[in-house]
Amino acid sequence: MSDKGQYDFNSQDRFLQMFELTFDLSVMSFMVPLKIGASFFLLPENGVLYFNIVKALLEKNISVVLMVPSVLSFLKSYMKELKLPNIRYSLFCGEALEINLVNEWKKSVFNAAVENVYGPTEATIFCLRYVLDENNQIQYNGVVSIGKPMGNIQAYIVDKNNNVINGEKGELVLCGDQVINEYWRNEVSNQKAFINLEIGSKRLRGYKTGDIVFLRKDGNFIYCGRLDSQIQINGYRVEIGQVEYALKKVLNSNKLAVVYINREGIESELHAFVEEMKINQESLRIKLSEFIPAYMIPNKITSIKKIPLNLNGKINRKELKKIAIDKA
Repeated sequence: MSDKGQYDFNSQDRFLQMFELTFDLSVMSFMVPLKIGASFFLLPENGVLYFNIVKALLEKNISVVLMVPSVLSFLKSYMKELKLPNIRYSLFCGEALEINLVNEWKKSVFNAAVENVYGPTEATIFCLRYVLDENNQIQYNGVVSIGKPMGNIQAYIVDKNNNVINGEKGELVLCGDQVINEYWRNEVSNQKAFINLEIGSKRLRGYKTGDIVFLRKDGNFIYCGRLDSQIQINGYRVEIGQVEYALKKVLNSNKLAVVYINREGIESELHAFVEEMKINQESLRIKLSEFIPAYMIPNKITSIKKIPLNLNGKINRKELKKIAIDKA
């Protein structure tokens, strides 16, 4: 890759396009190959999504694959048998990327550059990158760093008053050529999402991502979760990502999720869901107490057949909240 963040894709590359066209990542998977004269393979509509992904990777000589990290949880059982020497680039975007899972995946794509790329739709898909190799294993709560800005992008951290801060957690703001300036005909959302930053003598238009990060001294940004995933329980601040990290360590499973239920007139609670696992509630809570304080331990831990995913392959937390409320 050049200093400007341009990948050395070529006309011989074969891309895998696994996304709904309403999901912004699909643009990367079909527009880039069209632009450079390469090819892309569309997954068939029939059959199970993850079986189709495995079959395509094995049979279609795919060389470039962009996936949401949730896919790795469902490919985990195939990883020991999967050997994919033709993949040159394996990119992940759209969710937090777990270090343990991606390191297992790297054994399957041993010739590939494996990257965690970050960026919202408003920044025309992704604009930060972190290349994973044996020497680059930066993580926080088991989640891979989102890295450094690509060319023509500036990234800053602001506090709740939109003041630029250094050395502490805050909201990530993106500025630069590939970041939009506003939403079309939506002044209410524009007021919430876009701010003007004074950086030295420059005035920059910035997009507030809603993501909590901090900046390491080496210039790599660390993703800590969403603003709406930082909650208050009995006066304590709780990061849902930290609760999930503790559960994954105790259960040795990545197929789980935690949601926050806050209903009017009913005490708020954390509800954890794990996939197809027998749960001893008391024993699990005792083990969790070794990693997180009591106020962070989920009120309920439920085993379900499948963690629901949305059309983009991400964990469907809205559906999990609905299930939690129905079970109350």
